Order: sequence, then structure tokens, then C-alpha cells
Amino acid sequence: MRPPKAAAAWVAAAAALLAVPAVACGAEPAVGELANGLRYCVVPRPGSALTAIDVWVRAGSAYEGPNEAGAAHLLEHMIFKGTPTRGPGGVDLALENMGGVLSAGTLRGFAHFHTVVEGRHVREALGVITDALRHPTLDAVEMERERRVVLAELARRANDGGVAAADAVWAGLFAGSPLASPPSGAVAGIGSLTPEALRRFHSRLYRPDAVCVAMAGGTAPPAATEALEASLGDWAKPAEPAPAPPSVPGRDQLLPRAAANPIGVAVRSGPEGRVWFAAGFALSDGASDLCDRMLALLAADPAVGRMAQAATTAVTGGVSVETSVIAGHSVTVICGADDGPMGASPLAAIRTTLQGIVDRPPDAAEVAGIRARLLGLRLFELETCAGSVRAAGLNLALGRPVNDLSLRQGSSAVTGAQIAARAAEWLTKAVRAEAVAHSEAAP
Repeated sequence: MRPPKAAAAWVAAAAALLAVPAVACGAEPAVGELANGLRYCVVPRPGSALTAIDVWVRAGSAYEGPNEAGAAHLLEHMIFKGTPTRGPGGVDLALENMGGVLSAGTLRGFAHFHTVVEGRHVREALGVITDALRHPTLDAVEMERERRVVLAELARRANDGGVAAADAVWAGLFAGSPLASPPSGAVAGIGSLTPEALRRFHSRLYRPDAVCVAMAGGTAPPAATEALEASLGDWAKPAEPAPAPPSVPGRDQLLPRAAANPIGVAVRSGPEGRVWFAAGFALSDGASDLCDRMLALLAADPAVGRMAQAATTAVTGGVSVETSVIAGHSVTVICGADDGPMGASPLAAIRTTLQGIVDRPPDAAEVAGIRARLLGLRLFELETCAGSVRAAGLNLALGRPVNDLSLRQGSSAVTGAQIAARAAEWLTKAVRAEAVAHSEAAP
């Protein structure tokens, strides 16, 4: 049991955090939809000279069809490589002249594009981003250059033990589904893609009713809405329905029981003898997502988790917890590194910790401490315009409310009994995959 003194400190920390004003957004986010089906939200941050723009397109790797493996990732790169009115480098140059940098990433469910500019450049920046999204040239010569860039990214990813372990968990959770493949693609798929394949992928998935745009900063909602209408209002919605989100099988349909032994993965970089470990849980619908997050923190967060408090834990390199949402289901992956002997001892520590939560459910003080940790991490995420817009944009893309970005309201309803019940499900009914990646010396 935790000493009363420590519990009191947790309660004090929780009270101090809850006394901090909510995220400095100033006013409630404005949410709306253009006539063509494009959804948007604006998070006001009065007084900010900057505005962050966040675009989510339902065009992630899980939407790839036959002969399209890697198309989502390669197209995300090619979006930057020119339009009929802007040659190679023109999109980047236009935004850099406004003081912004267009960044992007490919997830399983979405392609994600984002930048931050001064408020006076919002309309112009939206015009540049819109041009890039709607009218990529997909030039064959530029595509060969960018293919080499993507293949270099894949090589770096393959040599990252934490990434390898997390990818193996996803493969174990969703074997036989497009969700099993890493969003970055694979060497064979990237190598075989043609400009025509990318055009088909783009034509099918880049459409206004598959796009969500979020803005956060000093640009007021009326001005932001006008800029959106001017830049994106004439984007015609195709007559055929948008592709459906990737289906996620029910928990009982994936793996009836966890595998007896974790998946093994070998990587060829990193300190010799180091072990990366990951455990994944495909558990909940959106309603219990916060409970999953709080349970994962209670189990493995290096600051407040019970693994960190156990004197016998083999984990020496830190633990991270990440929750993703796919088609309304949350997937939590606990990942970390251990400098101790090669083996699966960290995964055993996770299972032992979960069983301890079942046997001794968290009391009110422990729940308050975990909630304080969750809200503190979230407050840090939302401190900037870029952090606020990412949270708002993702919620909007997932069809979730954007009026509780700080998670205060939702997390206040989570109880210790719910957390313990979820831990029991992780250990028994849950679909679980585990992986251990060992580093090997390069040949």
C-alpha cells in the first residue's frame, strides 16, 4: 500500500492542477460544416498573433486497396512536390514566405497536414494548402526522387527498436486487416507504386467530405470561416459516397486469448543487448477511452505508475503510453526500453502490475493523482496554438466533441472501480499482443 504521506502529496498535486484555469482558449470552439461536407472547427485564443492550421484527410494506410500498399505515405510526400500553378518546391516556398512550414504525417486512419502562420496570412496559407491537397502534379521524375526519401525513412524505422516492437503489436492485434500494416508502408510496396496508382488513390480519397480543418489562434471564428469558404467552398463533392472507415473487428473476433509468448522482433541498431518492449490492448469504444488512458498511466507511467514504484521492476529505460483511436475503438500501446538482461521481463512486470490493480483497486487519492498526471500532460500539449489545434482537429476528424479538449470533464467521471474492471479485462477478455525487440550488432 502507498504510504499516507505519498497519497496526500498526490491529492495536493491534483488540487493544484485543477486550480489552474482551463486551456487558454478564451471562448468555446466554433464548429461547422461547409455545403460540400467539409467539417471545421475554430479554437479562439484571443491575443495570439499566430494561427495554427490543421488538416485531416481520411486517406491513411488503412484505406489502401490492392496494389496500393504505401500509397498513403508516398502521396503525403508528393503533396508537397508541386501543382499546376506551383512547381517543385513552390508550396514550401510560399508558406515559408509567410513564416510557416508545412509538415505532414501518415497514420492508419488519416493523412495529416499542419502549419502555423501569423494571423494576417491565414487566408493566403489556406489557399496554398488547398492547392497542394486538391491539385498535386504527381510528376514522375519528382516521384522517383521522393521515393528514395521514403525508402530512407523506412530504413530508419526498421532500425528503431521501439518502432519495431510497436509495429509488431499492431500486426498481432489486427492480423489479416489493413490495420496490421505500418502506416509508413513497406519497401516492396513503395518500390512498385506508379504515378497512376497515386492518382487513383488521390481521386478516390481526397475529397471535401473526407476532410476536417481545425484552426487555433488569434484569428476569430468569423474571419476563419470566411477564409475556409473562400479557399475550400468551391471544392465539389463527388457523387459517389466517400469510402467507409476501416472496419475494426470486435474484441472477441480478433484473438480469443493472448499469445502465450510475445512476438520477437530483431533490429540492427541501438546499444547492444538493449531490449525494447511493447504491449498493446484493443479494448474500448470512445466512451471508455479516458478510462483506458488512466489505466495505462496507473500501470506504467514512469512518474506515477505502479511499475515505477515496484522495487522488483526490470524496467530501467522509461515507459511511454500512447492511445490511438481507429474507427471509434481505442488501441493503447505501452512501450519502453530496458537496459537489463535480454528477455521479456518488462512484459511480465506489466502483467504483474495489472493483476495488482485488479487485486487492489486504486483508491480516491490514487485516482486523483492519476487524473492530475493526465491533465498535466494534456495541459502541456495544449499550451501552444499548434497543440490546441492538433487536439481539436483529431477530435473533429474522429467525430468527437471539441468542447472538452482539456479532458477535465470526461476524466472526472472515471472511478477506481472502473479502472480495476478495465485492468481485469486487459488480463482476461482483452485482445492483447506483446512484442520484444532485441538489438543486434550490424553485420
